[in-house]
Amino acid sequence: MSTHHPTSDRPETPDGYGVPADSIDLLNWADVERRLVRHGVTLTRAARRTPRVRRSSRAS
Repeated sequence: MSTHHPTSDRPETPDGYGVPADSIDLLNWADVERRLVRHGVTLTRAARRTPRVRRSSRAS
């Protein structure tokens, strides 16, 4: 598991999309990371580059 914990926030969406403005019901990073690991998803980021998402070929 990682040692860096990103901050939680909502995406910016136009009015009418139904995305709440508050932070109620956001998942904490530990829950998100557990779900990603369970599905074989790896997040990587080289210095000053865009993050990449990779799915393991052995994931179910």
